[in-house]
Amino acid sequence: MAAKKTGKKAKKTAQAKRTKPSAKGAQSMTLRKFLDSVHEHAMAKEEAGTPTGACLLTDPQSGQSTCVLTDQASCKALGGKFIGGPC
Repeated sequence: MAAKKTGKKAKKTAQAKRTKPSAKGAQSMTLRKFLDSVHEHAMAKEEAGTPTGACLLTDPQSGQSTCVLTDQASCKALGGKFIGGPC
């Protein structure tokens, strides 16, 4: 017969449960700064003459698709499906 384990599992304290481990190498950034950098990238692509088209992005919570007008590389980076043309 197999022997039963008699030891108890170590429980984490409430403080340890609330503390999330920090991501190594991740930069801290405000939402405003992030959105400004996305806007600057989009404007640079537009000025360079990169063709844009419809990109279908799926909302992970509702499953509903949203159409965003962007270039193919940005659509792929966002995890969308580039279909081209107008939205």
